[in-house]
Parts: sequence; C-alpha cells; structure tokens
Amino acid sequence: MINVVACDIINYCRSAFIIIRGGNNMVGLVGVLVGEIAYEVVRFVIMLALLVLAVFVGGKLRKAADAKKAAKMAASENKEKEITE
Repeated sequence: MINVVACDIINYCRSAFIIIRGGNNMVGLVGVLVGEIAYEVVRFVIMLALLVLAVFVGGKLRKAADAKKAAKMAASENKEKEITE
C-alpha cells in the first residue's frame, strides 16, 4: 500500500516536471493551460463589467423612481394646501 502511494506521488511529480520542462509533447498541454487561464481572465473581466453596469443602471433607475415619488408627494401636498385654503 505504501509503495503504491509512493509510486503515485513519484509519477505525479515526474509528470509535473515533464510538463514544466516541455518534454514528450507536453508543450501543447502548457499552451492549453495558458489558453484556459486567458479564458478565465476574460470571463472574469466580462462578469466584473456586467456587475458594474448593473450597479450603474440600478442607481439610475432608483434615482428616477425617487424623483417620481417626490413629484407625486409634492403634488399631493399642493392639493392638500388648495383644499385647506
């Protein structure tokens, strides 16, 4: 059991070294890794941009709703003043 685990660890370390060294056509795998990292970076930037856009749109919608509410309250206050006068 211990020998099997030790062999697995050695094989894993040897595979990692081969990938880093670029031997046995592992350069393609390193290229794929770089491609995957680039894909994740682009995806993260797009998601971050969408989040910022959502915050700005939400702020604009909130301001419009607050302005509408304030105008409605001002109109109702003016109506009450006319009734009492």
